[in-house]
Amino acid sequence: MYQFDLGPQLPADILPQNWFTATRPGALFRDNVVVTRPVPGGRYALFNQVLTWRPLGAAPERRKIAGAAALAAVLREVFGLNVPEHEVAIAAEVAAKAALQMDF
Repeated sequence: MYQFDLGPQLPADILPQNWFTATRPGALFRDNVVVTRPVPGGRYALFNQVLTWRPLGAAPERRKIAGAAALAAVLREVFGLNVPEHEVAIAAEVAAKAALQMDF
């Protein structure tokens, strides 16, 4: 169970947890590409090579995003992110590797 308050959060409280979450072997954010964006009417979510649109009150729609060019386009057009080409290439490799390891 969690409890939140409006107390100040200092960098010393946040930085170690962010480092651990991003670097621990097997951590979700270390070995996967994860991007989400809430918008009026629903939410977009990218998990590795799967882009999901979850409209309010309707079934989710999914499509595969494979390759650096397709990933760069989705990041730009859906999420409003202009990611440098070399970083998109790394993310595309991470997403492809993770997709091969999925058991579903």
